[in-house]
Amino acid sequence: MLRVSGRLDARWADALDSDLSETVRSGARHILLNMKDVVYMSSAGIRVLIIYHKKLNALDGSFAVIKPSEAVHSVLSLSGLEMLLKAETDAPKGDEAVLENFIRRETASLVLNLYEPHPEKHPKRQMSCRVIGNPTQMAASRGYNAYNASDARPLTITPDLTALGIGAFGNDFKDCQERFGEFLAVGDAACYLPADGSGVPDFLVSSQSFLPEVQVLYSLECRGPFSSFLQFEPKQEGQLTRLSELVAAAFDQLPEADTLAMVIAADTGGLIGASLKQSPAGRDHDTSPFEFPEIRKQLSFISERAFNRNLSLVAGVVSMGKNQTLAPFLRPLTDAPYPAGHFHAAVFSYHTLAKGILDLNETVTDIFEKEKLLGVLHLLNDTRPISGAGESMFIRGAVWFSPITINT
Repeated sequence: MLRVSGRLDARWADALDSDLSETVRSGARHILLNMKDVVYMSSAGIRVLIIYHKKLNALDGSFAVIKPSEAVHSVLSLSGLEMLLKAETDAPKGDEAVLENFIRRETASLVLNLYEPHPEKHPKRQMSCRVIGNPTQMAASRGYNAYNASDARPLTITPDLTALGIGAFGNDFKDCQERFGEFLAVGDAACYLPADGSGVPDFLVSSQSFLPEVQVLYSLECRGPFSSFLQFEPKQEGQLTRLSELVAAAFDQLPEADTLAMVIAADTGGLIGASLKQSPAGRDHDTSPFEFPEIRKQLSFISERAFNRNLSLVAGVVSMGKNQTLAPFLRPLTDAPYPAGHFHAAVFSYHTLAKGILDLNETVTDIFEKEKLLGVLHLLNDTRPISGAGESMFIRGAVWFSPITINT
């Protein structure tokens, strides 16, 4: 519950907007505004109330005014906005009702709400995963383009697909040759960062009969519905969660699995990663692109956590043991050899996620349609002595995950 006092005019409406925005960012979905001490409210104040009433209703939450002063009650009644008024007896009972299908668990730093579907109604499912191409060609190439037309293939983005790798939007290899960069596809949407020097990411979202297509050099392509879902938040405000902690939580939920596909939608506490500055199919070079000093031209590396307090959509595959087919794609997420994974992240302007069981495709489409795409990068664990920044960090969000079988 928040308390407002004094005059809610144009000057102070912005301050209230800022406070409410921060409250929603912190994870609150049910907000009561005590306005018994408000002596005046202008249209600017009414606008803020309406915005957060709509925003929280869209998130399956609630927003209401309680104990309105005579001035507030009169303005809301005359404006036909009685829906903003709520009796104390009708106050929401908390998020427990929304999360009644979840099991709450805690770790040293996390609160996890784990959805466990009834095994008879929703038997455990496995996704299939196909490996396309070879990422090691890029590091091994000397004196010639790492990839040519014979390496490229079109990938149609369908609602059951989760994929990541190196690709581009275009008609064919020649059209994409100078732009191939990191891509990811989840549900009805795909995005990538063109490695043409522009630094501007692009995206496509399916619509009715239109299905996006990506020209791919190499990729991990997982198909099928995710079997499990969890939401996470910090045990104490200000705590951050490492990517490896979310991986560990998923494997704890599915102890018999050794390899998982994962999608994470979460507030970021800072991302560590890299992106291509030049297309691996676009030019000749004399040395390996990952040798010094060539690597400076080839990769843009984030050495300090970036995109703090944005929303990130992360897709990847992770394994707890050596897998011959996946080995060229996977890198350790921590100082230990396993878990090893391959994750790409799309970063957006801030977007509030609802609590409760979220439909992946609806969530992804909502993010792409409402928020600005800021970047796409390959997540890395920076293990450099002294100066290494470590793993990417998250604040709160949702995780979809499932065991996968590898198709060879």
